[in-house]
Amino acid sequence: MNLSSNAKRIWEIIKTCSDWILLIALEVACQFIGDRKPFEQLFSVLDPTISFPMAAHERVPGSILYVYCFGIPAASVLIVSMAFGPGDLKRRAKLLNWGLLGVGVSVIVAQLFTEVVKFIVGRPRPDFLSRCQPDAARAQAAFTATAVALFDSSICTSTDASVINDGFRSFPSGHSSMSFAGLTYLALYLAGRFRLFAPHSPHGKHLYAYFITAAPILVASFITTSRVSDFRHRGTDVLGGASLGVFFAIVGYRYYFPWPNSQFAGIPWMTIRQEEERGIPIALGGPGKLHQYSPSTTRLPLLPTSQDARSVAQASQGAPTPYSDVGGNPMEMHPISNTNTYSAPPPHTMPGGSH
Repeated sequence: MNLSSNAKRIWEIIKTCSDWILLIALEVACQFIGDRKPFEQLFSVLDPTISFPMAAHERVPGSILYVYCFGIPAASVLIVSMAFGPGDLKRRAKLLNWGLLGVGVSVIVAQLFTEVVKFIVGRPRPDFLSRCQPDAARAQAAFTATAVALFDSSICTSTDASVINDGFRSFPSGHSSMSFAGLTYLALYLAGRFRLFAPHSPHGKHLYAYFITAAPILVASFITTSRVSDFRHRGTDVLGGASLGVFFAIVGYRYYFPWPNSQFAGIPWMTIRQEEERGIPIALGGPGKLHQYSPSTTRLPLLPTSQDARSVAQASQGAPTPYSDVGGNPMEMHPISNTNTYSAPPPHTMPGGSH
């Protein structure tokens, strides 16, 4: 038995390390692709959609983007997991690990897909001609010979190759995909951890909790729209990037956690599997609370508290038993004769009204 337990523990460590190593490798791949010269779509020097001025100062520079998409979600996961997570330090450390891995999967995979599509599509940015500074004499000669003339980057007089290459990376927006990936993941994580949409949620009636969860989406929206204001992207570029970001945020979150409206919201899949295999109760509840959920009673939304032993003794004598919901609010549960299973009271008897 000990050998099997040790083997599972070793396997968990190996899996965790391999996940982090893979994420690091994917980030290296992102940087490698980002440094390559992308495909160049042909363009017209008379195209008004690529004739906007190049902004000297971006509202959200690339260096600050990483703070928004990596730093803020990671710091939030750290605080919520360690300060408000259920159980002992070991349980909270595991919650932190899976939460941070989710951030990494969401953002880095979204970044990788974005870089690959940018590299393949090679769409000019709205400020491309400002970057390129096309040779007017050559363009005039081309228009003299034909009514329609399309060019590649060889017509550019600018000597800054990196600026020109970056000018062909308009679709999709990397700022949009990465910000929506990291911040949508954070919104899902907060909703799950605080059990905002879980059955009988203790936070279901507090508007501020929903605002806190929605705040990351507002920040991502600001970053996304700033790219249009800075003439770095078109509307279709940022919509494409945002769609990628939201998709991979959901993928990253669901890979490590159940849906936020699940009974097990905020609990890592690995923890659920391990505790079900061991036959021990699963820790639920909002921040700082430890309520227990037995895998054998998956139909019960209301969970025993630390009064279990005394409550079961009372139940065996036919007396009402004190229970609490996942918010820690006291309520009475009545035993069903000849069984150890308890039924939830009608919705109108629950504290705060029906849900």
